[in-house]
Amino acid sequence: MNTTPTTKTRPAAGRATALLVMVGVTLAWSGAFAALKFGLGSLSPGAALLLRFLPVWLISGVYLLGRRRELAALLRAAPVKVLAACTLGTAGYHMFLTFGLQGVTSAASSLIVACGSLFTYLISVSVKLEKPVARRFIGILVALGGLFVVLRYGSGGEFDAGYLGYALLVVGAPLSWSSYTVLTKSILTDDKTGDINLLTAATFFFGSLPFFFFIDDTFWRAFTAPTTLLLVPGYLGLAASLLGYLGWNWSLKRAHPSQVAAFLTLVPVLAHLWGYLFLGETLTWMAALGGGLVLTGVTVVNLRKRRTRRTPAPADVEGTR
Repeated sequence: MNTTPTTKTRPAAGRATALLVMVGVTLAWSGAFAALKFGLGSLSPGAALLLRFLPVWLISGVYLLGRRRELAALLRAAPVKVLAACTLGTAGYHMFLTFGLQGVTSAASSLIVACGSLFTYLISVSVKLEKPVARRFIGILVALGGLFVVLRYGSGGEFDAGYLGYALLVVGAPLSWSSYTVLTKSILTDDKTGDINLLTAATFFFGSLPFFFFIDDTFWRAFTAPTTLLLVPGYLGLAASLLGYLGWNWSLKRAHPSQVAAFLTLVPVLAHLWGYLFLGETLTWMAALGGGLVLTGVTVVNLRKRRTRRTPAPADVEGTR
């Protein structure tokens, strides 16, 4: 007698919990831009990547060793998708972002990354996970226009080839992340490969392997700098990366890709605050205008048309008794 209400409330409760988890993920990720920018003051980009993911790589390796049979089954079931997700979600996203942050402020880079939900939607449409909607394409144009304003007039520096090159590197981060998001969704919805923890550990372990090629003197010197160790492997590695990825994948299995990616719109707002408080970054009027256009466009893309409930006819009610 109570079976029908229970089955209806579970998905809704799962979605609500997923959105709550994404609030915590958003707080962790918004602070990562300022923390990484600070770390680059004493570390090379490659050393920052390795130092950030070294503890996560070790933890993931121990976990995968204990689940080596399940890992082998996962790789047999979807080898191309899993390895592509590992490459895009860890190596691709973080290499583009870290190297690009050398010439772009943490605030501007957070706005670029906020466009990830736009790319997620475009990729979802291309693989037929979502339907094309004119309103959303208008939102994409508005967001890209705002991003141009931020980069061209709100950078606070010279808009030259060097700056543009670093900005384009950062653009590679949300492109990689969007591809990772769509791939992860398809992997997690398959009963044979839908293990969140196993996929997250594999993403970290295999995706972090390229970072070992970046060992240099700044990497070894970091072990004598307590603040760097606290921020890079501690906050960036364990909090923002390990717990952030777990929360992201957990939410992604229970909500739509665009709904989860919509939380990226909150990241630049908080990232601007952290950049102002801890790095002394300034916010110009043009940057504020462009940022507002970006967030408006992203919001338009992620807005969903509310469905009206159909009132059941008497015949329908009789038929359900």
